[in-house]
Amino acid sequence: ACARDIAANLSRDGAAGVPYAEGAAINTPGDYSLRLTVTNCVGTPRDQVVNFRVNRPPVSRPQPAGHPNADPNGVNAYVIAEGSPLTLDGTASTSPEFDDQVVSWVWTIPGQDPLNGANPVVDTSEDGVFNGNLVVTDNLGATHSESFQVTVMDIDPVANPGGPYVADQGESLRFDASRSRSLNPNADPIRSYTWEWDDGTANSNGAIASHTFTAQGAYNVKLTVCDEDSCTESIVGVVIADVDPEIESIYITDVMGEANNDRPDPVIGAEIVPLTFGVTATPGAPNDPITLYQWDFDGDQIFEETTNDPNVVWQFMEPGLYTVGVLARDRDSFTFRTQLVDVQPVDFETTLEYAQHRLTEVLNGGNLNVINRARLANTGKNISKGLWGQKYDGLSVDPTAEYNDGAMNQPDSGRTSHEHLENQGVSFAATKRVLSDFTQAQARGADFGTAIWALSRQLRRELDYDLAAISSD
Repeated sequence: ACARDIAANLSRDGAAGVPYAEGAAINTPGDYSLRLTVTNCVGTPRDQVVNFRVNRPPVSRPQPAGHPNADPNGVNAYVIAEGSPLTLDGTASTSPEFDDQVVSWVWTIPGQDPLNGANPVVDTSEDGVFNGNLVVTDNLGATHSESFQVTVMDIDPVANPGGPYVADQGESLRFDASRSRSLNPNADPIRSYTWEWDDGTANSNGAIASHTFTAQGAYNVKLTVCDEDSCTESIVGVVIADVDPEIESIYITDVMGEANNDRPDPVIGAEIVPLTFGVTATPGAPNDPITLYQWDFDGDQIFEETTNDPNVVWQFMEPGLYTVGVLARDRDSFTFRTQLVDVQPVDFETTLEYAQHRLTEVLNGGNLNVINRARLANTGKNISKGLWGQKYDGLSVDPTAEYNDGAMNQPDSGRTSHEHLENQGVSFAATKRVLSDFTQAQARGADFGTAIWALSRQLRRELDYDLAAISSD
């Protein structure tokens, strides 16, 4: 047998055939029929048909219609909250031929390992916009690639400062923000806690913080919590109640320069002589100190002295039972307390001792002029004479009892004795000279007013006591 001629016609997808040149590449996808016509030497043709397929590649579709996480603002785009699970879906990818199918899905996203399968789960622990690619492969090895996008939205942390909080001023408060959290456990963890105290003090850090408010009032404390991308603030109210200072006791600490450790109730004092009053008081709060003391020495609710120190010097001009009050004030509150003080009359000797005390104060004061200093040079000797007369006058009398009944019921006091009257005269004469010195110094600017008044009054008392005793004898 011999072949005189060979002709080839190629048709695709049922279309009319076209001549086919031997060796020409066939790479357009489709279903083909290749018809070979062979004519022998006698001119008889014979046909041979070969059917074959050039495979069509699959179609990559990174997202089917109606996906619950589809981003309405994009194509093949996903949107998800940070930390929430996101399942990609490539099941809509297809192979055009009925007898072919997609057998491989490879998803690539920057910063993550390649994902395989039609429905892989994406890591959404980091927020941002990620552009990826899906490559699908059919069972004949053909591939197709399509891009997609994943938007992971940042989630702000939730700030929970606890509270509300109520405390006394000066009391340490514990603030607890441990309930602050991320809305999604897989989102960014909280990295910092900052407390702003609303009282002018420095901020504090940490989920647990302690703070002491030194002044009463209402405060708006702000908590700021931050993750690596964002921060959230929350305000909590704090009410700080005022705590008044406390006064424990009022007492006399010093009598005319000499320490006094007695603490009777009522307090025992004496007329004329300088008494140093003290108060034991504690602040209501450690950082709210007592700044002012105000003293009322006669119970008339008018303050006679105001000091920053808890000690003050006062002189009572008359004996009697006094209600002494002191007000202790801190920056925003106060406490008032009273104390009974039994002010007892003094005798002649004590009055002279006070005159000596006042003379020493004036001489040491530094503002005494030359004339007064010369006038007072020998005054102390006269006071000593007066004291000598009292020391040896033989009296054994209680000044308070004597003051209360004017010596009328004191027949054994010794006031009618010759010894007393003789020594009393020494004291009277010395006191007269002291009064003369004090009066002249007073006229030249020195301050002996209280001493002059006290000595004059005591002379009158002593004279009345002596005359009363003689009259009743």
